[in-house]
Amino acid sequence: EEILDVRPVGVTDGFFDLGGHSLAAVRLMAAVRRQFGRDLPLSTLFRGATVESLAAILRTSGPAPAASPLVPLTPLRAGSDRPPLFCVHGAGGGVLVFTDLARGLGEDQPLYALEARGLDRVEAMAGAYLEAIRTVQSEGPYHLLGYSMGGKIAFEMARRLERDGQEVALLTLIDIPAVPSPAALEAEDRLAVPPEIAGLPDFDASTAERYLAVYRANREASRAYVPGPYEGRLLLLTAEDGNGRDAADPTLGWEAFAAGGVEVHRLPGGHYTLLGAAYAGAVVDLLRERLAQTVPA
Repeated sequence: EEILDVRPVGVTDGFFDLGGHSLAAVRLMAAVRRQFGRDLPLSTLFRGATVESLAAILRTSGPAPAASPLVPLTPLRAGSDRPPLFCVHGAGGGVLVFTDLARGLGEDQPLYALEARGLDRVEAMAGAYLEAIRTVQSEGPYHLLGYSMGGKIAFEMARRLERDGQEVALLTLIDIPAVPSPAALEAEDRLAVPPEIAGLPDFDASTAERYLAVYRANREASRAYVPGPYEGRLLLLTAEDGNGRDAADPTLGWEAFAAGGVEVHRLPGGHYTLLGAAYAGAVVDLLRERLAQTVPA
């Protein structure tokens, strides 16, 4: 009630149904940690966003049980003819960045996000995440999206699916170069705290450091990854004020690896704001169109 400024809140009322959003989710988890000494992942809310479900978790002793990296933002409904869109986390490792995208695409479009699980190589992440998505969809055609460094993970997932004879109907990478330039690496090194973490409220020093540790590990994994050849086509969305700004190569280097070609769209926003409420609409419109094209009439 205090965080959402809504009264009364019933034990079975959904956090997001009551107007909860990503920053409110961060505040809630920070409050849980202060009050109960339990450090629950933010994805807990997507697996059960009610007082009743959170209380059940808090009543258990010890840390929350390990969960799949797959987080259902918009779960697949029985009888749905729409294949899920699987979205891979950025360097921050969390899935809240996809909440506005899921909301914009609507309840008819199943959307699952993949959150970091402490792996230190893009190849290892790709293998683990493919295992997770196959619990929801065992056969292609698959629809993959990767934000920031998640684009590299999604690309590697697509390569492995292709190797296994599976169809990738849509591969979308968001604002990530295939190989970072020396200037980009220097800019990253100067960025002590990325905006996606600096903007999170109510964090004490130890919690902030854990988030930074995830970011740094993922950043190093991204830098170490060298893309291999991919026979398919990919959709690249770049931010006008992000990696797409002043880029000599509009494909950000991906044309050298995607034999099927690269479709590029430069959209309003920055690297850290492209999927936020102010700019996500353009991404939603484009994805809705592309997803519709991949579904048989």
